[in-house]
Amino acid sequence: MLKKISAHFGGQSCVYLPFLENLVYTKPQESFSSLLNQRIRWAGKWKVHRDLVHALSAFFSFLIQVIWVGTVFLLSLGSFGVLTFFHSLGCKSAVGEEDHGKSPPGV
Repeated sequence: MLKKISAHFGGQSCVYLPFLENLVYTKPQESFSSLLNQRIRWAGKWKVHRDLVHALSAFFSFLIQVIWVGTVFLLSLGSFGVLTFFHSLGCKSAVGEEDHGKSPPGV
């Protein structure tokens, strides 16, 4: 959608604003099936972008989500599964610390 807006109104119509007030937050899904549908919908957006960087970032995001959803299965794999689980948890924690612990507005 941003590419369509930028193409129609020009490059200055879409600019990056590096402020916490401009972040977009999503509410948690009400069920596991709606969560999976949301992740599939988000992962499907990579097709819009035709370059390698977008494809690799979409693949990496998909891989992290598969690991996240499969954590119950991972824990049943023994020591390899437990190590993979804690590695993915560490990656999630490292990414989560980028917001410096600030809560979304209104929380």
